[in-house]
Amino acid sequence: MILAVRDFIAKATPSPQRFLSAFGTDSAVPEDGFKVLQDKGPTYFYSSDSVAQRKIREKLAVAGPYASLLVVYRGRSETEGGRAVDVRLAGQYVGSKEDGVKLRTTRYAVRCDSTGWKIASSAEEPAP
Repeated sequence: MILAVRDFIAKATPSPQRFLSAFGTDSAVPEDGFKVLQDKGPTYFYSSDSVAQRKIREKLAVAGPYASLLVVYRGRSETEGGRAVDVRLAGQYVGSKEDGVKLRTTRYAVRCDSTGWKIASSAEEPAP
């Protein structure tokens, strides 16, 4: 998860300066991925409730016109007895001039070999 989240936000264009994660849903970035977001910049929870969304959008606007990326967790699956993990992440910019711009779902193949965990491949999934 950690490697996938790092790569996803590193390749996001425009470069995000703040991060959001869904709150209380299966789209929420798991804890280890959330810690990666926190290490990279200010990080907020983003609720599915419209009133709460309005409040966080207001808070982001007051803080400045920085690119804010909502990272959306699309799931993971393990294979090879836990030595291989496929992680799927997507994103959407919230607020500022990028508001509503979506990042397509990317599937990361993360594998463990004798030197540790590495991203073996990554690819954007076709648009639905």
